[in-house]
Amino acid sequence: MSVSTSLTSRTLTARRVIRILITAAVVLSVVAPSVSFTESASAADQFDSMRLRHVNDLTGTIAGSDGVGSTAAAVRRVDDAARLVWGSLNTAATGSEEIWSDLDTHDFSDLAVAFHRVESMALAVGTPQSTLHDNIQFVGDTIAAVDWLHTNRYNPTTPKKAAFWWFYEIGIPLAFNDITALLYPHLSQTQVASFMDTVTYFAPAPKNTAANRVWSAYVVGLRAVLSKQPSTLKTAVEAMRPALSLVTAGDGFYADGSYVQHLHHAYTGGYGISLIQTVSRFYYLLQGSQWQPTDAAGLSIYDRVQDTYAPVTSCGGVMSVVRGREVARSVSQDDAVGVTLQSAVLRLAEIAPATYAAKTKRAVKHWLDCGSNNSTSIESAGGVADVVRSRLLLRDSSVSSAAVAAGAYAFNGMDRFVFNGTDYAFAVGMSSSRIAGYEALADENLHGWYTGSGATYLHLGEGSPYSHDFWATANPYRIPGTTEDTVKRGETNGRTYLSGQSFAGGLASPAGSRGIAAMSYDADGNNLAAKKAWFVFEDRILAVGAGITSTNMSGNGWDGKATRIETTIDDRIVTAGGAELRLGDTTVPLGSAVSALTRWASIEGPGEHVGYVFPVATTVKAQREQRTSSWNAINRLESTAPASNVHLTLTVNHGANPTNSSYSYILLPSRSAQQTSDYARNPDVDILASGSGFVAAYDRRSRTSGLVSFDGAHHLVQPTGSPWVSIDGAAIAMVEEDQTSYTVTVSDPTQLSTTPIVVTLGAETSEYHASSSAVSWSSGGGQTAMRFSPGGLRGRPLTISVVKKPAPPAEFTIVGQLVVTGDTVYGGTLSAKVPGVTPKPDSTHYQWYRGGTGVSGAVGQSYPLKAADVGQVMSVRVTLAKVGVKTMVLSSAPTGVVRPLRFATTPVPRITGTRASRRRRSSCSD
Repeated sequence: MSVSTSLTSRTLTARRVIRILITAAVVLSVVAPSVSFTESASAADQFDSMRLRHVNDLTGTIAGSDGVGSTAAAVRRVDDAARLVWGSLNTAATGSEEIWSDLDTHDFSDLAVAFHRVESMALAVGTPQSTLHDNIQFVGDTIAAVDWLHTNRYNPTTPKKAAFWWFYEIGIPLAFNDITALLYPHLSQTQVASFMDTVTYFAPAPKNTAANRVWSAYVVGLRAVLSKQPSTLKTAVEAMRPALSLVTAGDGFYADGSYVQHLHHAYTGGYGISLIQTVSRFYYLLQGSQWQPTDAAGLSIYDRVQDTYAPVTSCGGVMSVVRGREVARSVSQDDAVGVTLQSAVLRLAEIAPATYAAKTKRAVKHWLDCGSNNSTSIESAGGVADVVRSRLLLRDSSVSSAAVAAGAYAFNGMDRFVFNGTDYAFAVGMSSSRIAGYEALADENLHGWYTGSGATYLHLGEGSPYSHDFWATANPYRIPGTTEDTVKRGETNGRTYLSGQSFAGGLASPAGSRGIAAMSYDADGNNLAAKKAWFVFEDRILAVGAGITSTNMSGNGWDGKATRIETTIDDRIVTAGGAELRLGDTTVPLGSAVSALTRWASIEGPGEHVGYVFPVATTVKAQREQRTSSWNAINRLESTAPASNVHLTLTVNHGANPTNSSYSYILLPSRSAQQTSDYARNPDVDILASGSGFVAAYDRRSRTSGLVSFDGAHHLVQPTGSPWVSIDGAAIAMVEEDQTSYTVTVSDPTQLSTTPIVVTLGAETSEYHASSSAVSWSSGGGQTAMRFSPGGLRGRPLTISVVKKPAPPAEFTIVGQLVVTGDTVYGGTLSAKVPGVTPKPDSTHYQWYRGGTGVSGAVGQSYPLKAADVGQVMSVRVTLAKVGVKTMVLSSAPTGVVRPLRFATTPVPRITGTRASRRRRSSCSD
């Protein structure tokens, strides 16, 4: 968000806004119109060219700026910001007074505020379309203001104070350099040299790590451009590279996409945003010069867009789960930070080498498309250059708009897990002996106690639900996903706490379509311990808590009631048009809380739909309340103006001093109440185990098992319709089954394992393909054992795919023998009497044999004996066939020799009886 927007959109004083930006360590671009800077670079040397290029970037004078329509709204933001601070400027102040009465510029933090106020004025001076650009009085007052600050407060005679190093080494020089560049045509060379000598005094050379190093290098680099010092510029460019290189510990980028700052804090969306914004400005300035980075190390920032930033950006907003203490800043809510990221990546995309350009543009175009209606967007808060670049990209039909970071991401370097689904995003913030639960610093994030204690973040639809003043009004004792003691905590309580537990992390399936996260939680300041796991099966998220145990609980908690252990399932705000909170068939009205034994709950409204299903009927408390607070309650630099939201909360009460208590629920993103109710009647996710040492689940739809072994012991489960699976060793494991193979993925969330993790399947396999030599395989005796050696991998997963060994087919069961019946004589008929057969064959084929040779065409169950059979023995073979059953051939015993057909012998006939006499024939007359 630009400074001007933050000043006009809230009742914050300019002092608070600028101090927030400074403390945030994010110096965002302010806006200006799309016109050319008045000084021509045609005859200037290369340093003048770089300076002008930088000024044009600040003022939005870039290619295409004259063909994207009006940017008047952005120009007004420049004017508004400048007029706001000009109106309270004391132009007659002496060195013992203050040029702004609300500041004490002897304090470096207030001095930084003053420099940023002058910077906003300088931007208006340098912006030709600003109404203040040609205002002689305004221009003179701007120059006088920077001269006053330099003469009276910030020069080589000013004592350095170590506690304020960031302000005088980075924050103030960043502003001072830009002021000098913007006012350059109005300054004498003596002024320029004097200003740059002061920057050199406070920031002589690049130093520090990660974002602080990038800032430091940029301060030195831009100072070198303004002072025309080639060797210093070379030093600055080279000094930036270590901050872009991958690290294995401490601050910086990790191979798995994590970004850590201050050693123990996940900060992709905080310091990481400042880093990429600063790199983009520095690279844009250097483009086309001999110092332009072209090496792999220098260009690796483009890889970080894809593997570090894109996965934690949902619909244009940067997720709170990776924003550290900056969640406590009103001007740095998720959507606003997304605008800063879009600004940086748009700038990088414009100058990207061909190998990176297309995918970089696709990423930012998706954010622009999806986030066009966010509470803060490029159009409403970006600089003119940002508006121009975004409009040009959105009009470019050759660039597709598609999500570039879909699926699961396990950021084990910073104890974070993210899943980007088709219509939702889900994230888990964890902590361990490596990563702290939260950071509180400089009077901000005072109540961030549980934001890294297994906190879950569910993003649905457009815009972040964690914008809209969510963090100002949320109950800090009821952070979604967490299991906590209701004991009352003080501001910044536990801010230096590192857990004694090393078990925290996750894994993603090789295709990214599924993932698991888990942590062993031990709370700060009490005896609460719990095992927590999340299984993401595409569009269903199973959350399981086990071994929830606490002792010695007493007294009353934050709500005045006896302390107890609670799990907060969710806490959402109503962002658009109202939403209905239902606990089963009961609707919860505003100002009410309902507790009931239920199998499901839902939140349904025009902004979002989400269902909650309880595999085991659970007593759940649903509350709908109007909460009013202020940003000042969590950040002393903020306004006390009230902020208000309607919060919808679901919690489970485990009581006081629970022993091995548990919970389980399934999140159904984008499901209506009816769909949730229907699913609750027939869920397809099974909990196979839920104990303090082992948690396991099975997704029947995808035939995927998830196993989390906290204690490292031997554990075995039997999924429905799949082989049994066991695990030995503390690990997270996933077993995916398809028609021909099993894919097993394992990670070591402790990052300490020195012995192999063994996963065994109750099925033999015939071959394997492993992702690493750290995986081995053996199969036999009806099972397959896979050994994973994760030592030194720092949580990186190992994967093996094993091919199913075809199971031996079933066989027919025969009761009796195949028998030939009938008389073995020529002309007779033989029949095959088949014995009892189980299962019933699909087909039965007969073949008759004469003396061991098949008789052609004799394939019926009966066979008439022929002349050729005489003198031969006969037999029959019967072939039984059925799908899935081994074909069987039955052979009969041979018959006796076939006999010829013989005539029967009969006596010679004899004539018997008396011979009669012969009569003479008499003659007759007429």
